[in-house]
Amino acid sequence: MAAASRSSLMGESGQIRKFGAVSSGMIVRIVLGLLALKVSAIVSAAEGREQVIVHHREDEFAGWPANEGMWSWGDEILVSFNVAAFEERGEKHSFTGRQRVGFARSMDGGRTWTAERHDNVVVPTLVKGATEAPGDVDFSQPDFAMKVRGRYFHVSGDRGRHWRGPFRLPDIGQRTDARTSYLATGKSSCLFFIPCRVDDGRGARIRPCTAVTEDGGKTLRFLSWISPDPMDVAAAGTQPKGDDMSSTMPSVVALDDGRLVCVLRNRIKSRKWSSIHESADGGQTWRQIAELEKGATNPAALVRLGGGKLAAIYGNRRREPFGISAKLSADGGQTWGEEIMLRSDGRKWDLGYPRAIVRPDGTVVAAYYFSTEERPQQHIAATLWRP
Repeated sequence: MAAASRSSLMGESGQIRKFGAVSSGMIVRIVLGLLALKVSAIVSAAEGREQVIVHHREDEFAGWPANEGMWSWGDEILVSFNVAAFEERGEKHSFTGRQRVGFARSMDGGRTWTAERHDNVVVPTLVKGATEAPGDVDFSQPDFAMKVRGRYFHVSGDRGRHWRGPFRLPDIGQRTDARTSYLATGKSSCLFFIPCRVDDGRGARIRPCTAVTEDGGKTLRFLSWISPDPMDVAAAGTQPKGDDMSSTMPSVVALDDGRLVCVLRNRIKSRKWSSIHESADGGQTWRQIAELEKGATNPAALVRLGGGKLAAIYGNRRREPFGISAKLSADGGQTWGEEIMLRSDGRKWDLGYPRAIVRPDGTVVAAYYFSTEERPQQHIAATLWRP
């Protein structure tokens, strides 16, 4: 996602030097001071991967980066996610009460992170006073970021330190349920990839579409459906029911030859899979080219590794051991290699929903929500991985 190609949140890492005669008490105070400044810590490093804590509090559930967004500018990375009160609830999501939107920033390529709050950015159900889109968005600005959620969006010209909005997404003739997924194509033009809730008398389901603005975000024009209608894929007689009949959460990258490649999360009742789609005409038409995986029940984050090489990262909820998985493609998504386990220490199925960016040195930084026996509260973690 081009949206995710310019985003980041960072924190400076501190080092403790030896100063001759230093008391143990002073060392403890220094360490505690550093911990107070940072909300992150590197928790393991093995097989060329670093597992990092992005945001963790013992009284909080933090989850679903895929719902909110991730942006990077070189080694500066910003990620957004949802936060609520933690409550262990068996096989349900481990939270209770009202959700808020959280942010964390890294200034060192994802090794350390600092929490941020932006009180004008809230979950869609709490939005009040949204205004019409201004039509003055410069998508080519180097410090640009856009956050899209539900039927609203925010924009920033300073790497997400301040956000304008909320603005209402312009009408495209569909009921939008957007997550941040876009590709800037010019100063005033941008492609949006948006899940839509459709109910045309055949039954409720979710379908992803491509829309385009050419006037700085003032208007949006529907271009195409990305995948077949789930109703046409389902077996005859299947009764649709909202999220039980869905093709959603598009993550899109642009290849050097102009082709767009998209990964989708699909569900028809108990059947769950991820599919790969391609557009050779700027999003006007799409065709499925591959199946990424079956049964992970998680949206995948798609990133470019150079040329036609791609990586897809997703949470693995199939069965124990629960964890974060990845696959690689060397041919623009046409074929995919064996599943790679980036980590397999998940405490329960309630994990995943990753976002990912690629640093200038080729390292993938994948952020997701997770819980372990050591940290049972769902928290935001990241894997730094060099494919």
